[in-house]
Amino acid sequence: MDPITVSQLNSYVKAMLDMDTNLRNILISGEITNFKKHSSGTLYFSLRDQESIVKAVMFSSKITKKSNTENLKNGMQVVVQGNVRCYENTGSYQIYVEKIFIDGTLGNNYTKLELLKLKLLSQNFFDESRKKNILKYPQKIGIITSETGSVIQDIRKVISRRYRVCELILYPVEVQGKNSCNKICSGIRYFNTPENQTDVIIIARGGGSNEDLSVFNEENLAVEIYNSEIPIISAIGHETDFTICDLVADRRASTPSVAAEIAVPDSESIINLINNYEKNLEISVNNIFDRKTQKINLLDNLINTYSPDNKIKNYMNSVNYFNELLIKNMSFYLAKKEFIIENLNKRLEKYSKNNILDQGYSIIFDNIYKKHIKSIYDFSDNTNKIDIIMKDGKIECEINNIKKI
Repeated sequence: MDPITVSQLNSYVKAMLDMDTNLRNILISGEITNFKKHSSGTLYFSLRDQESIVKAVMFSSKITKKSNTENLKNGMQVVVQGNVRCYENTGSYQIYVEKIFIDGTLGNNYTKLELLKLKLLSQNFFDESRKKNILKYPQKIGIITSETGSVIQDIRKVISRRYRVCELILYPVEVQGKNSCNKICSGIRYFNTPENQTDVIIIARGGGSNEDLSVFNEENLAVEIYNSEIPIISAIGHETDFTICDLVADRRASTPSVAAEIAVPDSESIINLINNYEKNLEISVNNIFDRKTQKINLLDNLINTYSPDNKIKNYMNSVNYFNELLIKNMSFYLAKKEFIIENLNKRLEKYSKNNILDQGYSIIFDNIYKKHIKSIYDFSDNTNKIDIIMKDGKIECEINNIKKI
């Protein structure tokens, strides 16, 4: 037998489904999950029961005011009417919905999830006050995820770019399936042992349907995260996906790449911070040196001002000044006195005996009483002899008579 192509196979399956009248206008009961409404108005969702799931689509052209699709949401129990067909490009079959009938009750899986959330909320599993801080500069990071796929590669790429100095330790697990919850719990306990302890744990997986992410809504995993001594970052699914794992974890990241950014700092920012610290330190040190230098100069000036040597120098300058002033004043005083003496000498010379005698005057001297006779009243009754002194000699005279005027 010659092989056929994939396109031929999908085309054959599509034709077989289209010919099966049992798959036309079929009624299917199930719980809505993975509900999304496209901007065009088309509804994309899945139907599930306790064991299986099937994709469904309801095009906007099928939706009318009577369709009652405005209140549709995940967990709602509905009955849909439509045709089962194969989407040839992917080879998957899905229900093309014509009508939706709302049961009005929530599905079992949704109800269980909401009850578990309420239980954990009452036990403070979601309380922000109990959540641990992420270490700013971690040395070891534990990663719990699949060893294949893009998640671990994205995390490694981000951390390698941002912070190469830390060590990444992968604990490989299956991120969906029956045994995946136990393996993830084992990974958390592994990184909490003293010999394998890390600074932070990242639990991550890529996007998927609600069923694919259901393992991260298990109570056992929530308890293990709650009891972890190591802070945990949860990065499950896409940005719009929220699991119990996200709510209990110490930090929730919208994607695995964002989880890596939360776990480690940016080396470039650290370098810039260090450079700023270095500049500020240099400025501070220079300012301190400037202030100390100014203080030293001030103290040096004070020392020079009040030092004994400087005081002696100032005193010597004062002594020299006053000495010069004294000499100057003494010189002025002596010159003044010399001038007075000179004038007195001139006057003395003018009125000296010799000068008077030179002018033709004479001096009468009483020989008996040895005194100068200046007036007629200076003669005593006993005076009978006088000497008349002239410039060139002396005349001895006897007094015969004295007449008073």
